[in-house]
Amino acid sequence: NYELGSKNTLACGRVTLNGAAYYVDWTDIQLDARLGCGFGLAINAGKAVSKGFELETVIEPFQGLTLAAAVAYTAAEIKRSAPGVSAGDGDPIPYVADWSWNASAQYRFPLPNGFDMFLRGEVNHVGNRWNDTRSIGPAALLLDSYTIAGLRVGVSRDNWTTALFANNLFDERVVTQRTSGGLPMETVGRPFTVGVTTRFTF
Repeated sequence: NYELGSKNTLACGRVTLNGAAYYVDWTDIQLDARLGCGFGLAINAGKAVSKGFELETVIEPFQGLTLAAAVAYTAAEIKRSAPGVSAGDGDPIPYVADWSWNASAQYRFPLPNGFDMFLRGEVNHVGNRWNDTRSIGPAALLLDSYTIAGLRVGVSRDNWTTALFANNLFDERVVTQRTSGGLPMETVGRPFTVGVTTRFTF
């Protein structure tokens, strides 16, 4: 693994800017393979390379408001297939999206009696990715990209926090895993969900 990065604090600590580029030379990479009967196994697919970059920033324009964003690019592919493996040179590594990003905004302000209240919104995006190596043919499916949003409002004091949350705000149908062939199956993320969490720290 090779990585080169930089961490920077600017504007008297109100701006943080971090970045990194990396290169991974991977031998005997393990991939999940699914048989026609529906059962699966882990296989050594040969040699692979993963390279990309990550950028993230956190900005505090004024006290209590925090804005954050991050973006990542990954190019991960098989470079040399092992004998007997249904993977070809240049096949993308399954379930690795080229692009992903996230952004959030949080505002925290004091309440009487030592309480703090916070409001937070966030958006997460994951790009297209293959469910298997493309060389297996029609069984290889390109999964759609997805973007999900969430909101959270809560109060905190000392070592505890209670929050009301709403995840997957627009009820997106998110497919995280999909198989095809003799026994097609899908794994999906949670739909629109509302709940309450309480957390204590010691």
